This record gives sequence, C-alpha cells and structure tokens, in this order.
Amino acid sequence: MIRQSFLQFFQRRGHTIVASSSLVPAGDPTLLFTNAGMNQFKGTFLGTERRDYTKAASSQKCLRVSGKHNDLESVGMTNRHHTFFEMLGNFSFGDYFKLGAIEYAWEYVTQVLGILPDDLWATVYREDAEAEEIWLEKVGIDKRHLWRGGEKDNYWSMGDTGPCGPCSEIHYDWGDKYICSAGCPDPKKCEKFSSQECPRFIELWNLVFMQFDRDEKGELHPLPKPSVDTGAGLERIAAVMQGVYSNFDTDLFKPIISCAEEVLSVRYSDSALKPSFCVIADHIRALVFAIADGVAFSNEGRGYVLRRILRRALRHGHQKLRYHRPFLHRLVSPVVNIMEDAYSELREREDYIKKIIEQEEESFLTTLDRGLSLFEEILARARAKKEAQISGKDAFELYSTYGFPVDMTEVMARESGLTVDMASFEKEMETHREKSRRMSKFAVAPALTGEEPEEAQTEFSGYKKLRVKASVHSADQEKIILDKTPFYAEAGGQVGDVGKITGWDFEFLVSATRRIGSTIVHVGEYSRGKLPEKGESVTAEVDKEARSATARNHTATHLLQAALKEVLGPHVRQSGSYVGPDKLRFDFTHHEALSDEQVQKVEELVNRKILENLSVKALEKSFREAKEEGAIAIFEEKYGEKVRVIDVAGFSKELCGGTHVSHTGEIGLFKIISEGAVQAGIRRIEALTGLGAFQYARRASEKLSEIARTIGAPDEEDRLVTRISELTEKEKELSSIKEAQQAKEEGKRIENIVAELEKEAEKVIKGLRILHYALKDSGEINVARGTWDRMRGKFQQTAVFFELPGKDSAQIVLAFSKDLVQQGFDAGKLAKELGSIIGGSGGGRAELGQAGGNKPQELARAREKFETYCREAPK
Repeated sequence: MIRQSFLQFFQRRGHTIVASSSLVPAGDPTLLFTNAGMNQFKGTFLGTERRDYTKAASSQKCLRVSGKHNDLESVGMTNRHHTFFEMLGNFSFGDYFKLGAIEYAWEYVTQVLGILPDDLWATVYREDAEAEEIWLEKVGIDKRHLWRGGEKDNYWSMGDTGPCGPCSEIHYDWGDKYICSAGCPDPKKCEKFSSQECPRFIELWNLVFMQFDRDEKGELHPLPKPSVDTGAGLERIAAVMQGVYSNFDTDLFKPIISCAEEVLSVRYSDSALKPSFCVIADHIRALVFAIADGVAFSNEGRGYVLRRILRRALRHGHQKLRYHRPFLHRLVSPVVNIMEDAYSELREREDYIKKIIEQEEESFLTTLDRGLSLFEEILARARAKKEAQISGKDAFELYSTYGFPVDMTEVMARESGLTVDMASFEKEMETHREKSRRMSKFAVAPALTGEEPEEAQTEFSGYKKLRVKASVHSADQEKIILDKTPFYAEAGGQVGDVGKITGWDFEFLVSATRRIGSTIVHVGEYSRGKLPEKGESVTAEVDKEARSATARNHTATHLLQAALKEVLGPHVRQSGSYVGPDKLRFDFTHHEALSDEQVQKVEELVNRKILENLSVKALEKSFREAKEEGAIAIFEEKYGEKVRVIDVAGFSKELCGGTHVSHTGEIGLFKIISEGAVQAGIRRIEALTGLGAFQYARRASEKLSEIARTIGAPDEEDRLVTRISELTEKEKELSSIKEAQQAKEEGKRIENIVAELEKEAEKVIKGLRILHYALKDSGEINVARGTWDRMRGKFQQTAVFFELPGKDSAQIVLAFSKDLVQQGFDAGKLAKELGSIIGGSGGGRAELGQAGGNKPQELARAREKFETYCREAPK
C-alpha cells in the first residue's frame, strides 16, 4: 500500500502521523472544501496555533471544485485530474528545511517506491540557488534533469501577503511514446512542460519552502522559522507504480468502472465512452466522501457544489451512455470497498450515502428529460439565428426550472460549438437573489456594536465555579472584559451564559457572552452605577438556574445523538445544534422522516439513561487518543492536540467544550416535541428537559382533560380514545349522507340544465349548434363538467360554452362534440386563449377545456371569441 508505506517512512524519521481532516474545513471561512494537506496546519504555519511536535505527515482527503483550485472541468478531459483525491504530505514547522525535504522525497521515491532516477526530473525556482545546489551536489541528480522555473511555476504564496517561498517539484517521465512536440523530451525546450499539459511528464510531488513573509508593500522578510509543506498525489503515484498511463486504470478506480459497466451495460473499452466513465468514477468518489463528512445536497454553498457534481455525473450517464434511471447509488459500494481500510467511517455510513444519493438522482431525473428538450430548443433557435451564444436568460431558466447548474449548460453548449452569455446569466441570478432576500423572513443576528473590544487573554473558570472575583480589563456602555470569568462564551451550539457583574458602585446585567479569539466578552447593560475602571475588582456571577437548564439540555443532546445512532444506524451525524436554557435543537443526517415508533424508541432510550443516573465525566485527552477510543467529533469544529471529552458512562463519548450535568439523573425528564426536515438528508429534532419537559407534559394533560369535557367523555385515556373513535365514525356517516344528498341535488341540477340546453339546441349557425349556459358561481365547475358528460352522446356538430362568474374570479368550461374534434376543433388550445382574456390561463383536451382568471367582467368578450372561433374553425 503506497499510503501506508509513505506514512511509515516518515514515522520512522520522527514525524507525527496526523489523521486526515474533514473535507469541510474547520474554522476557515476562506475555503469551501479542504483542498490541500496543509489546510489543517494553516494556523501552525501562521504562528497562531501551537502543536507539541515540529514535523508531521498525513494522507489528506481533498476536494478541488471551487475557487483557485477547481479541477471539475478537467475531469474526463485528462488522465490525471480529479475532483476528489488524496494528498500525501510531510510538514516541518521550523524543524528541517530544504535539504531535509529534498533528501526525504528523493529517498522515498527512488528507494522505497523504486522509481529509476533516469525517469525523474526536478524543478526549482530560478532564483533558488540553494535548492539547485542540493539537487546537484547532495542528491546528485543529472544536471540535464533539472529545470528552472519562474514565479508562476515554482513559487508559492498563501495569499497576497503572508508566508510564501520557492518550491521544487519532482516529475515523472512516461517516455518517448508520449512526446508532445519537437521540444520533448527536454522540458527546457518543451513548450507545454511548465503548464503541465505535456503528456510525457507528470508532476508527482511538490515541495514548498515557506521562507519569507510578504508585507503589504510586497517586500519579503525572512521568516524566523522557515517551514516545509509538501504534497504528492496518491492517484498519480499509483498510476506510475502500477505501470498504467491513466489514473483511472489503477486499482483505485477499476472496480468502480467495472461496476459501472455492469450497471450501465456499456464498455469502458469504447474510446468514445471513456471520458464519461472517468467523470462518473471520479464524481461518485467525491460524493461518497463529502456525504460521509456531513455535507448534504442543497441550493447553496457546499451542498450546491455537491448537487452540481451529482448532476454532471447523471448527465453523462443519461445523455452519453443512454441510461435513463438512477445508477450512481449503485456505485457507492465499490468506493467503500476500496477505501474502507483507510477510512472506516465509509462502511458505517454506506447505507445512508446510498439512500441520499438515490433520492437526489430521482429528484433530478424527473426534470432532466424536459430540461434537455428545452436545451435542444434553445440550441435550435440559436443556430437558426446564426448566434454563437446561449443567452443568460435561457441559461437561467435551465437552472431555475430544471436544476441545470450553469457549468453543465456551458459544457453542453461547448459540445455544440456555442458559449453561454455568463454576464447576462449573473444579472439574472442577482435579480433572483435580490428577490429572495426581499422575501426572506429571517434576519441576521446583529453583531457586537461599538468598537472592537481590546484583545485580552481571558481565563475561563466556569466549569467548576459560577461566581468568581476578577478584575476589569476594559469596559464600555455595553461590554465588559475581565481577566477571568465563570461565564461560558457561546460556542458549539451552546448559548452564552447570562448573569451579572458587580463592583462597589455598579451592577452590569450580562445578557450574552461571546468569544473573540482568546477574549471573552460580556454583553449587556448597566442596571446602576457607572463604567468601571481598568483594574477594578469585581464579582462575576452566572445565573445558576439558566446555566443548570442549559447543562441539562446539553447533556441530553449527547444522549440524543447516541440514541439516534442506536435506533437509526451509525450514519447519524450531528449537522447543527442549539442548546439553551429553554430547549435543545439537534440537526442530524438521515434520509427520511422518523416513524412514530422510532421517535418513541429514541425518547424512551434517552429517558432510560436518565433514570440510570449515569456519571458524566469531562476528561482531557490527546485528539488521537480520543478518536481511537471512539469519541465523536463534529466536522465543523476545529480541535487542538488536547481535547475535552464528555464521557457518559458506557453510552456516549463526544469531544465537547460545553457545560454539562455531573449525572444524567439531573436531567429529570426528556421529551421530544417535534421531528421534521431541514433539507434533503438533514432532519431536526427539538426537545425539552427538566422543568420545561414537565410543564409541556402538564399542558398536554390539561388539553386532554379539556377535550374530554368538550366531547363528554370520562377523563381516562382509553375511554377518551373510544369516544373520539365513536364521534369520528358518526362524522363519517353524516358526511356520507351529506355527500349523497349533494350528489342527488347536483344530479337534479344537471338534468334541468341539460333540458334547458336541449331547448336551446335549435340555435344553429352554418349547421353548427353553439350552446351557452351561465352557472351560479365557480363552485359549480363539476356541474358544468357533469352536464357535458350527459350531453356528449346526444348531439353532433355541437359546441358548448359554460361561464361561471364570481365576485373577483371567473371560470370557463367549453366542449366540442367528437365529430367537431375530428374536424380540427380543439377546446384545450382555445381555453388557453380565452384564459388570457379573463385574466388568467387555461388548457385541457381537444374535447373539453377549462380556463380561469380574475376578470369576470371579460366573460362576455370571451364568449364572443368562442363563437367567432366556432364560425371560423375548419369544417
């Protein structure tokens, strides 16, 4: 195993092996997905985060589908690009530098992997004489195999400012068979080498030397502790080691492609179909890993990117491989089989991943055919007008109505020799966003007002104490910062503490507690006195009742997650939460609504654990130790090397910084009050504990008593249910009698109308009977339809117009006898036209049409139009 040999190589050389972080970056709003091995070490490189080791190695799951690193469009077009891939990397945080990085990489590639030096090339930054000397003098690489690149090719920056430095790459030479131009095989002359488009050379490993700090003026300053960040693509190394030119022919992809061949009944060996197989095999890996890390399909952010990936893969199966049913979910198992040794969570969540993908497939396939049909119409219009571009309006309609991501529309347009007017599309999107913002009922919570608080190291003592003596660091009219505090700052879904801070001549009521960096900020207002001075001694006291209620809800949330995993399966993962003194809310991954029985099982299991009065312990462990013991981590959270583990004896173990009860019995009672959907694949449970749960149960009991009194039943559960059943049956009987009476009256009414119309039938225009009848109101639409059903077999050459006026509405029903339909009369088409006259729309079949609108005053004009149509229609 390449992955294992790489990690063992660096472990033997003193590196700490760090597990892959989630594909969802923790605490980094600049990234949509983890796209490099260094992401989880960003704080360490920047100096804002300390670790208890100075060198590390990892195999990091990466997803490159957005921003600067976006390989989505390249998948299937090349043999070497992927959305999801694994990046092998070794890192030095002020330990070894260029010499160590280069020698380690060369030793691993040539001695462990056994790749011949003659098949390898190295690149260096043209101004990096130090790295060049190491390659030539220390490693002894052939001088002809060393290439000097410019800033674009061999210089790395974290951003416009901050850490940066030269880099050195190792490339593999596939040999003469893949020469791309007259310049090959010499990279110094090959025009495609620097852009990595030359089919002969492939980059295996990039060694980044973080040597400088670039300031806002662009000037470089040497870093006090230069560091190393390297990245090697596992898929590319696998291709070289297995002697296959395409990554998709390695054992990382072949079982997926073989399964796809079986499912789709087409062969990968067909060169015309290979790109589609590659897209599907790549995209299903991305879907499996992203969903396993808690990402759910949605119309924004990460969920929308996931949706784009799935729909691109489906489009290839549907349009290119001619398979029109859901199939991607059937490819989940081969991905899990290949990857579960390194990522055991895939097997635990396999069933959930399958179900959530299948649901999304079915949803999109319902509109895919119609969307493709519309695209063909758009394409035909553009070609008829000799236009080279699809309008933004058309692209937006495909997106908003049929769910086509615009990049998919761009690909289809490109395949047909056209482009998409993206500027116009963005205008349509912005109009749509603005409309959505205006319609939104949700407001963003206000941020802290006033000046940014002065940074301070606030000591938190609130796990053990609710009242402490402290000194003021800084204060203004709505914020106080102390040197230490018992107030828990809002984090991890738990609300901040409330309470009061008092001094000798003031009292400050704390309504919220927040954290900014290492500073805990108490937000509120003064109930008396004036601003305290810096250094003034105060007493900070947390509201004990609110803290206790919050702690009950927080521990109950842990019990709830464990219970959900036991009842629903191991795929359940936290997707969000709210923990306050009033209630708890828990969002979790699950593909369908919980049954009443499942809700009851979860609720009962939690209450059983409360009655068992299990001990709740807060333990400090290393992150690795906690994970090895099975502690649950939340994918959005960022954890240091030391973590706090909340262990509920034998039932739940989670990484958590929140406040908890000491024994589950303190929770008292747990009651689920709602269960519902948040979005596809995400469910939400709201629950109450303690006194809140008791009050909820008491209110429910009072309501039952009130119902019992209202319906005259004894206040006993069994008798109450029996009485309600009796009343329900009686209501059904009365309803049946009422419906029968209504049907009888309606039938009589229809007979009368038919008789009246038969009398009117002598009105003939050019051999055609045109009949008209005005009903009472729009509620008689069934009378109009029933009347025609009675008449349709009695007359030939007959057209009927029913009008149903209302105060602010109008309905029309029109019908043609079968012989008129055979002559070309079409009630459905005519109803559509008449619908626009009365301020609405219409449609239907050729024999029977219906229209409705909000302009009853225009019924006479619609009737005239009807009669004109009858006179002029084909005979």
